[in-house]
Amino acid sequence: MKKNLFFWGVAALLLGLVSCKSGNKNTEAGEEDQTVETVQAPVFDKAGVYYGVLPCADCSGIETTLELMGDQTYKLTQVYQEKEDGRFESSGTLAWDAENSIITLGQGEEMTKWLIEGDKVTMLDKEGNRPAGELADQYVLTKR
Repeated sequence: MKKNLFFWGVAALLLGLVSCKSGNKNTEAGEEDQTVETVQAPVFDKAGVYYGVLPCADCSGIETTLELMGDQTYKLTQVYQEKEDGRFESSGTLAWDAENSIITLGQGEEMTKWLIEGDKVTMLDKEGNRPAGELADQYVLTKR
């Protein structure tokens, strides 16, 4: 009797081990190994502080400081020269178009686009076009 009990105990143990090992396999028909592809967002490597004086229609210029952080956030400070209460600040998360080197700040009426080329940032119009005309080269901020 003890031999039978021992035999059935060992058999149950082996059966348990075999079923645990085979439980890891996908043996059902139609089930395939699926590969998950991870798409990584482009790295923003243009962090720094950019400064310049932009043209102004009714003042001598707009002192502009654009601080871009590595975590894709920004702080934009604009001071309208010779204007009382002429200081404006905005901050938030930027949208980075790595393929075209364009950042977009803000949304709606407050949205601005900037082209990053080396150590310079050029303010673009809302459609992403470079400024035109005789003041076009003055819409540039330089990295400090």
